[in-house]
Amino acid sequence: MLWPFYIRESLGLNGDNSTENLNLFPFYASSVSPQRSSTHAPWPFCGVVRDGQGQVIERDILWPLWVTAQGKDYSIERFIPFYAESRIKDSTSNWVMWPIYRHETIKSAVFTQDKTSLLYFLFNHSEEAWPETGKDRARSAFWPLYAWKRDETGLRSLSMPALAESLIWNDGVERNWAPLWRLFIAQWDEKGNNAVSLLWNLYWQERRGQELAWELSPLVSYRSTTSGSDFRLLKGLFGYGSDKEGASLSLLWIPFRL
Repeated sequence: MLWPFYIRESLGLNGDNSTENLNLFPFYASSVSPQRSSTHAPWPFCGVVRDGQGQVIERDILWPLWVTAQGKDYSIERFIPFYAESRIKDSTSNWVMWPIYRHETIKSAVFTQDKTSLLYFLFNHSEEAWPETGKDRARSAFWPLYAWKRDETGLRSLSMPALAESLIWNDGVERNWAPLWRLFIAQWDEKGNNAVSLLWNLYWQERRGQELAWELSPLVSYRSTTSGSDFRLLKGLFGYGSDKEGASLSLLWIPFRL
């Protein structure tokens, strides 16, 4: 007659962890077993959870916003929106004035990660490393201005604008969608090699060691290598080049040796 406001039940009586549940919804709820017990009044907002030895492992001050918990491999302090900290094995997460600031770390023998975000997705920075192999990578995004990353080989790239990278950044976005809005792309490495693309290669420049090439399509292009150089106007309608054999001039795409 009082269901679902009053419920009293006994579960698992034939096992090693029999449980006694009592619910006076929504004023009171309790669950008692050899391994775990809990009491909430009113349910589910305020309560205490204890382990089998009677030690308090969780306090719900105003669940799920204000909660403290501690166990063998974890600890949680959550006072949303002011502050939150959780530690679960190798992982740590901190929030301050949610969603203004968030910091997450993972530290283990094979993998480490450090992530920081501001205003949820407005800005984020991530660093990852694999200590056993000595490899690491990093990336940052500031919506909607730029996205920056460094891969495992040390190659760095900067692209602008960045409409989705601060929120979703994976191989699918990188390959299929990001090229649509990236008006500027720059790449460089520790050896001094670099490449720049502006307005979907309307202007591009690339340097590899002593070699240099650039083009402002379709007006002018230039290429310089260790064996010579080549300068062209209007995709080769007019051009001038030089190599080990001498200089050459092209008119209407027809080359002439000088």
